[in-house]
Amino acid sequence: MAVGTIYYLYANLYSATATTLTASATDATYNVANTKNPERTLTWQVTSAVTETILIDLGSSLAATVCAMADYAIRSGGTLKLYEGGNGGSPGAYNLVATFVAQDSITRVGYQTFGSTAARHWKLEWTASGSGTASVGYVFLGTYQSDTAPERPTIDQNDPSVPVTSLDNQESYAVKQNFASSSFRFPIMTETQLGYVQTVFSAVGISTPFFLILDTNTTWMAWLLRFSSQISKTVVPTTTRAYAVSYSWKEAL
Repeated sequence: MAVGTIYYLYANLYSATATTLTASATDATYNVANTKNPERTLTWQVTSAVTETILIDLGSSLAATVCAMADYAIRSGGTLKLYEGGNGGSPGAYNLVATFVAQDSITRVGYQTFGSTAARHWKLEWTASGSGTASVGYVFLGTYQSDTAPERPTIDQNDPSVPVTSLDNQESYAVKQNFASSSFRFPIMTETQLGYVQTVFSAVGISTPFFLILDTNTTWMAWLLRFSSQISKTVVPTTTRAYAVSYSWKEAL
């Protein structure tokens, strides 16, 4: 991944209908099926002192270059790693693909990129050095669509908490979750670049959250978000067809 490039993670092999998940432990509330759902309140959780895993069967050999996750926890003294287990009907020997670090404290998102790896079987593994909780929310496994980054984007950090004023003007607040939002503007896009954005928008619309990475050198510049506007495009008079493009987005909560 390169600085000055925006990355859209939207075609998710992990959440595909053909993909089956098997967790080492689970319960009705924190079921492993939750990790296919981008709703931020849904997670898979296990508290134990032993290694916990999610086995991922994509149904066929498919290539991936990135794994992103929301709302995950690495147990104290433990690790969180991604492995691939080959292309057979059953998993073979698992080979390490990526090691995760703690999620960003603001966006509650983390990701790891790796060289293109094709496999049917994958595994997420939480090790432990004592009792602790292994957990994860929405998981993405697949490839990314890249494009030129927007021009000088402004990222707003919003607090939607609502004040309530008493008769003597004392304020109390109904505290709500902070979220990021922005409007991205691209002064010049080629036909091909516009096609990338329209492909993403056609796939997810404004209702489906997806991961977006704006700066690979800054951990808080990766979000699980939704488009919050349509894709606006204006034809720019140049010798070759070009467009001024903009759209807005809002962090998924």
